[in-house]
Amino acid sequence: KVFSSAVQALNDTLQCLDRASYDRAVEQILGARRLMFCGIGDSYAVALSGMQKMARLGRRTFSNTAIHFAM
Repeated sequence: KVFSSAVQALNDTLQCLDRASYDRAVEQILGARRLMFCGIGDSYAVALSGMQKMARLGRRTFSNTAIHFAM
């Protein structure tokens, strides 16, 4: 049941994905001088993971737990 739910979620995402918007977002990320990842509470773990992945790809990234940086 869990596997089927994950597959359905991926299929739903594919159905609503706007390829042109996706391509623009990728271009913005590639063209950025630096990337900031923000998250508060549990979502900070996701932000930190994204920051680390982009840093391993050679992108200049930073993240902070302080809410005023996110704002």
